[in-house]
Amino acid sequence: MKRKWIYLLGLIITGSLITAFSLIINNYIILTRIYYKINYKIEIQNSEIIIEKSELFEYHLFFAVYYHIDRDIVEALKSKIEDDKEKFHFSPLYRHILIYSLEATNESLIYLTYNNNSIIKVDYVNQTEIFVVQSNWERNWYLNFTLIPPTSSISSTIILNNVILVKMNLNYMIIFIVDWGVKF
Repeated sequence: MKRKWIYLLGLIITGSLITAFSLIINNYIILTRIYYKINYKIEIQNSEIIIEKSELFEYHLFFAVYYHIDRDIVEALKSKIEDDKEKFHFSPLYRHILIYSLEATNESLIYLTYNNNSIIKVDYVNQTEIFVVQSNWERNWYLNFTLIPPTSSISSTIILNNVILVKMNLNYMIIFIVDWGVKF
C-alpha cells in the first residue's frame, strides 16, 4: 500500500515538473513573438524635424480620414507590447507585434489630384503613378504639411514642386488562440 502512494506521489511530482517546464519553455518561445520594430527611411537633411512634424501633425484636422498614424498611437501600442512582455502567456500561438515605418522622399515636381476632403492620387511628371489613396487607408501619404488650395469641382489636379512625400505604415497584430482540444 505504501509503495502505491510513493509511486503515485512520484507520478504527480514528475507530471508537475514536466508541466511547469513545458509552460516555462512555452512562455520563453512566446516572448520571441512579442516585439515591435520602428523603421525610419529618410535620406533628406533635417530628418529629425520631418519625423517630428509627421508624427505630431494633426491629420484629422486637415483631411477627412478615419485612420491616421501619430506619435501617441505608436507610443501607446509600444507601451502595450512592453507591458505584455511582463505577463505569463499560456497559449502556444500567442503573438503581439507592432511594425511601424516612416519613409520620406523629396520630389522636385509632381501632379496632385485631390478634392476638398482628401488626396486622390499623386503622379510623377511623366504620368507614372506614385500612389492612389485607397478606401481602406492601407497606405498613408501626406504632402509637406502644405495648405492645398480649395477646389470647386469634384476633383482637381495641380502641379507642385519641391515637395516632401511622407509615407507612414503601421502594422499591429495581436493573436490569442486557445485550443484545449475539447470537442463536443
